[in-house]
Amino acid sequence: MKKPILIISFIALSVITFAQEKRQEVGIVFQSLDNFGITYNTGTEKSVWRFNTLYISGTNDINQYDSLLYKSGNYGLGLGIGKSFIINISDNFEFRQGPGLFFSYTRSNTDYNYSTINDVDKIYRSNYYRQGINYLFGLNFIIKEKFILGAEILPSISYSIEKKVSIIDSEKEKTNGVSSLNYNLSSSSARLSLAYRF
Repeated sequence: MKKPILIISFIALSVITFAQEKRQEVGIVFQSLDNFGITYNTGTEKSVWRFNTLYISGTNDINQYDSLLYKSGNYGLGLGIGKSFIINISDNFEFRQGPGLFFSYTRSNTDYNYSTINDVDKIYRSNYYRQGINYLFGLNFIIKEKFILGAEILPSISYSIEKKVSIIDSEKEKTNGVSSLNYNLSSSSARLSLAYRF
C-alpha cells in the first residue's frame, strides 16, 4: 500500500514542478555607456536566479604636456548573484525584487614621466576591492513575450579595501591601505537592461 502512495506522490510533485514554466534569460545591463555587463537569469515564471557581470569597464589615456608624458589606465570587473521574485502586473509588465551578493575589483595605474627634464618617473597604482549585499527593485516591459526591457535600482551596503603604491624612479616609496563601509542609494545604483527570454 505504501508503494502506490509514494508513486502517486512523486507523480503529483513532478506535475506541479513542471507546471511552472521554465525560463532562461540572457542580456546586457548598462549603468552608463562605458560601464556595462552581461546578465543571465534562470528559473520559473515566479522567481529566477540572477548571475551578473555587474560591469566591465576600462580606460587608457596617453597625453603629452610639453616635457611631461602622462599615462593613465584603469579597468574593472564586477560579479553578482541573487534571487529575484516576479510579480506580474499585466501581460506586458512585471515587477521584480530580491536580494543579492556582489564583488568588484578595480585597478588603476598612473605614470608621470619627467625624463625630458630631470629623469624622474613617478608611478601611482591602486587596487580596489569591494564586496557587499544589495536588493533589486526592477520594472520590466515585455515585448512579444521574448524581449525584456528593464529598469532597475539596487540599493546596497558594502565593505571596501583600497591598496595604494607610490613608486619613484623604480623604487617602491610608499604603500598604504584604506578600508571603509559604504551604503548606496543614488543614480549610480540604477541600471537599464535588455534581455532575450528563451
